[in-house]
Amino acid sequence: MFQWIATNLATLIGAFLIAVVFVAIVYHEIKKRRQGIHSCSCGCAGCGGQSACSCGKDFPHSERIEIK
Repeated sequence: MFQWIATNLATLIGAFLIAVVFVAIVYHEIKKRRQGIHSCSCGCAGCGGQSACSCGKDFPHSERIEIK
């Protein structure tokens, strides 16, 4: 068992670091979503995907709140 771990230590460390980065990104996105900050964060006024955006669907297009 320890021989296998020693042989594959670099792979295990790399996989662990990738998993940590992935979890950090997911956590950050969930935190932003709960705060009301959406992924694009560029505002709705000049957005080309305004009709398909879930950002501010409760408001009419003219009353959307720009999040910065």
